Amino acid sequence: MNAMYIGSFDPFTSGHLNVVSRALAKHVITLKNGQFKPTQYLKYDKLIICVGKNEAKTPMFSTQERLEFIELAIQELPRAEDIIVISSDDLTVNIARQNNVSALIRGIRSEMDMQNELSLAETNRFLAAEQGFELTTDFFTQEDEFKKTISSSLVRKLLKMEQYTAACRCLPLGIAQKVIASQLEERFCKGFTSPFFYSKDNCNKIIKAYLARPYHNLLHLAYMFDMLKLYLKQSDPREQPDWLESLEIAILLHDYVYETAQPEAEPYYNETASVGFVTSMTKEFMCYRHLNLPLISSLIMATTHDDAYLAKTPEAEEPCQVIADLDLSILGTADSASWKNYTAGIRKEYAAYSDEKYTKGRLAFLSSLLQKEQIFHTKFFNKMLEKQARENIKNEIARLQQG
Repeated sequence: MNAMYIGSFDPFTSGHLNVVSRALAKHVITLKNGQFKPTQYLKYDKLIICVGKNEAKTPMFSTQERLEFIELAIQELPRAEDIIVISSDDLTVNIARQNNVSALIRGIRSEMDMQNELSLAETNRFLAAEQGFELTTDFFTQEDEFKKTISSSLVRKLLKMEQYTAACRCLPLGIAQKVIASQLEERFCKGFTSPFFYSKDNCNKIIKAYLARPYHNLLHLAYMFDMLKLYLKQSDPREQPDWLESLEIAILLHDYVYETAQPEAEPYYNETASVGFVTSMTKEFMCYRHLNLPLISSLIMATTHDDAYLAKTPEAEEPCQVIADLDLSILGTADSASWKNYTAGIRKEYAAYSDEKYTKGRLAFLSSLLQKEQIFHTKFFNKMLEKQARENIKNEIARLQQG
């Protein structure tokens, strides 16, 4: 039996992915006496995901973008080969008939959803019957409390407000990184007085370096840019600091080189290699215009979190402190899910290390932060994040020590 999941998917969210995953899972046959038979079966042979057109909505993403998003999201699913992704402007029943679909699947987040969906299901059943075939609708209620809150409209609203980190929490990782990549491309190819890069291809070469990492990826950059916006709101937006452009470039490039197996003789290998890349790429990628390369280099080195690199010159003092705080701002999150994703991501990046070796190194780093008089250097971030960060670090140390 073929099933179809149709919607505008503008964009395709983690909630949508959850419905797809459950629809393709194995189902247990239940006997009448309430006992479960040990055999399992696949309810649907194929699942068609159809990007439909809603006349009442103006999409944020093009049809092609939405198709690409879905392909990215489903590629890691166990039955990805049984999913067909299409688009159509036709009526649901016509698309179902053309693709030999006998069941529609729908996700239900609330009682209000159910009321609306039941009416739509009956309409589709009747229209299909007129065309001589049966079309049922199977409902998948959402059990995850967070995913119950997710909707495409919420994601669009957050993106329009430039709340990228919050929006990305609602998206599968591949889609989230694609969205952030497009925003970074917009910022660095069009956002400055003169573009930072000649073309988006040059920007994409740098963005690609971040894609495969579990934590130091594009979402890490998005988090830093979101926190930077908070920092800048303290002052008059019409009076941006003269180091802001250099800081934004340094954020983009500070983890361009990120290797977990650093040479022991070079404790700051990643940062120095990233600085070396900035120097080497100047004429190849960047526009021929004045860039404060010494400041950009100093800012990247500030992310070593070695106090020796924080203020080599008065000009660099504030931006160096800001980028160091931005780089560690995740430590001050009060969201348990974000903290869990952060710690899990770091561990995955050091997957080549044994638990014993990783724990030893991680404990040394976290303990060194607690020994500092203050983790965050700027008054703004110190007041906002210091207390929570110390609590998070102490809890993480306790967890690691307990194994």
